Amino acid sequence: MNGPRPQWHVMWHAVIAVVLSVAVALVPTASLVMAQATGMPNLPIVSLLRGEVTEVGRDYISIDNKRYDIRQDVIIQDERSQPKGLKDIEVGGFVAYHIKYGRIDQLVLVLPR
Repeated sequence: MNGPRPQWHVMWHAVIAVVLSVAVALVPTASLVMAQATGMPNLPIVSLLRGEVTEVGRDYISIDNKRYDIRQDVIIQDERSQPKGLKDIEVGGFVAYHIKYGRIDQLVLVLPR
């Protein structure tokens, strides 16, 4: 009875490895779908950082108490792909954002549910 046991042990590890491989492969696909839903098809959602707005200035925004300069050509929109501006960003609101060359270049306002 000791003979078949190691084979099942090896098979069990193989099954776990396959399941984990498939799960990892599905994450980018789900991220692309979410990015398209936010109107940013060229930037997967996994590349976006998320946080709470803690301060808004004329040319910067603080997210989770960390200050980021905003590029002049920044793209700001809500989750429904509606264009927004700096005036629409509120302290306490949540955002998803992308940083390019040390500045925010894309920002998605997360709408309250």
